[in-house]
Amino acid sequence: MQLNSMTVRCCTGWKCLFGHLVALVPLVFLWQSLIRHLAVEWSLNPRYTYGWAVPGLCAYLICRNWRRQGLAGLGEPCSIGQLRTAAAAIGLALALGYAPLRLIQEANPEWRLVSWWQALEVLGLTFVLIFLCAQNCQHSAKEPSWVPFWFFPILFFLTAVPWPTLIENTIVRGLTSSVSFLTAEILGWLGVPALLYGNIIEVSEGRVAIEEGCSGIRSIQVSLMLALFFGQVHELSCARRVLCVVGAATLSLLTNLTRTVLLTLLTAKFGMEVLSNWHDRGGVPLLVALFVSVWVLAFWLRPRKREQSAANNSVWRYSKEKARQPAGPSHSGVIVSLPLALLVWLGLVEVFTEAWYRSHEKSLPASVVWRIEPPRDAAGFRELELRPEARRFLRFDEGVNATWSPTDETRCQAIFLSWKPGSVAAQLARNHTPEDCLVSGGYNLVASSETLTISVQGLELPFRSYSACGKAGLVYVFYCLWEDRATQHSAVERTWLTYHNRLGAVLAGKRNSGQRSLEVALWGVPNEEQARSTLTETLNQLIKVVD
Repeated sequence: MQLNSMTVRCCTGWKCLFGHLVALVPLVFLWQSLIRHLAVEWSLNPRYTYGWAVPGLCAYLICRNWRRQGLAGLGEPCSIGQLRTAAAAIGLALALGYAPLRLIQEANPEWRLVSWWQALEVLGLTFVLIFLCAQNCQHSAKEPSWVPFWFFPILFFLTAVPWPTLIENTIVRGLTSSVSFLTAEILGWLGVPALLYGNIIEVSEGRVAIEEGCSGIRSIQVSLMLALFFGQVHELSCARRVLCVVGAATLSLLTNLTRTVLLTLLTAKFGMEVLSNWHDRGGVPLLVALFVSVWVLAFWLRPRKREQSAANNSVWRYSKEKARQPAGPSHSGVIVSLPLALLVWLGLVEVFTEAWYRSHEKSLPASVVWRIEPPRDAAGFRELELRPEARRFLRFDEGVNATWSPTDETRCQAIFLSWKPGSVAAQLARNHTPEDCLVSGGYNLVASSETLTISVQGLELPFRSYSACGKAGLVYVFYCLWEDRATQHSAVERTWLTYHNRLGAVLAGKRNSGQRSLEVALWGVPNEEQARSTLTETLNQLIKVVD
């Protein structure tokens, strides 16, 4: 009852309550913007699906700590004036940094460094605003009132931010190689003949490819999140939290290795059908076992009752002493004015960002929207499912993948992808060309041509053609990447996502105003001239211009 009465007394007075409500407005804007930005990665990337649960876990930790600890102070490291000055300086720097962040983010929304920049901006401004609000509810003229129950839960949100691509890819490659090597070695110990070719394990019934999804990176990321969460729930010390994190990572590696060994062993005994049937099904029991294992580990490391009782008594005594201290002067004017100034600044940044890109888009032509309508009545027509990996890498909004037979001798496949304005970076699609798909599909690239322009429905579509050989014979592939508001349409050239290209797009005011790509593959065509003729005829049947 003592803690609850102290909490209620902190929030008495309309000035204090009004200051809190005003500070809440920019926080809501910042957090919804951050979560909306990360939601794309959480939805498309299976490694970060757990991110949807993190905001709820953060809210749970805040509520739990509020009830258990109340308002506890952090001592008196320096005077109130020094703390307020430091908070104001940090808040000013973070607010100014929000302007270049939005400019870069508008042209590179999928850039993970931008995601981390935005997350640190939002967390930093949250800390500053909460500290300033705490000043308005202080109990002593000498000591600022802090609310430590929000500190860890807010930092915990960083577990949902995707790792930088360079770091993640390096770890994935290392884990994939290690899992492949250890799986082959364990099979040898068990008396099962296995040969290792890179990340492919050959057994008696076929070859098992250890792909990125089998590296264990997803289970490691989930285990780290769980270890930090349960460490806070059980109020572990710093040393025990480190031990919990290390133990959770070790458990995730062991469970993933066990799954890989079992799948490869079953494949060697019963054939490749077992691998295709149980590869995805085995992921759910793995996550459940990992969740239970980390929870048991954190529960085992929790403080004993005697230690917990002493810690609770310490917090109670501190809060009781603090309740007797006289209240200091109020700073409600500053508390209200600073969040309002931040809110106005955020609005100005959004207006300037939109004005910057729109000023560069004034000279662009009107958007021409087109799509394809596959011939569903054609012989051998089938609509194929696009691979989840393609959606994760390319992040398209709409996709069509269909195959049919125009004649008895030929077979055609068309893949159409479209991106809505602003959904992804304009240069993201240029980083992927049919060369990647042909090589990964087991084809040997024979040749590629220069720009081939084909007139269809009043459109001048630029294509680049490729020819490749594979098990299915010779295939001709034609690829077109169309920007809806481009001043000049030309054949796609691979564009690597370097810092220069990313920042150059910002300076040029170039963001995604809408894109679409069309890839047409032809089998059974005798030569390239006949392939181009068949392509023109096929495009006139496929493409429809949207008014």
